[in-house]
Amino acid sequence: MSHKVSSRRVFAWHTPFLHKLREAGSVLAAAKAAGISRKTAYWHRRVNTAFATKWDAAKDAFWTARLDAGLTEIRHRLGQVLARR
Repeated sequence: MSHKVSSRRVFAWHTPFLHKLREAGSVLAAAKAAGISRKTAYWHRRVNTAFATKWDAAKDAFWTARLDAGLTEIRHRLGQVLARR
């Protein structure tokens, strides 16, 4: 069964989730801060395009802040370089 969520609907946990994601860069930390599971967060990302766009912006803000703070290279956990200053 497929559930659809309006791309305009904002859930109460979206704001604290996105704030923590922007701050910590971790979906797990953001989900805990919002009182939801990671599975719920990823499901909403998949079905709600507006939320997915805000998620991407929060992650971009996190990495931009790290680069602005002097981090010279960001690597994926598998070693792939994601960003370089």
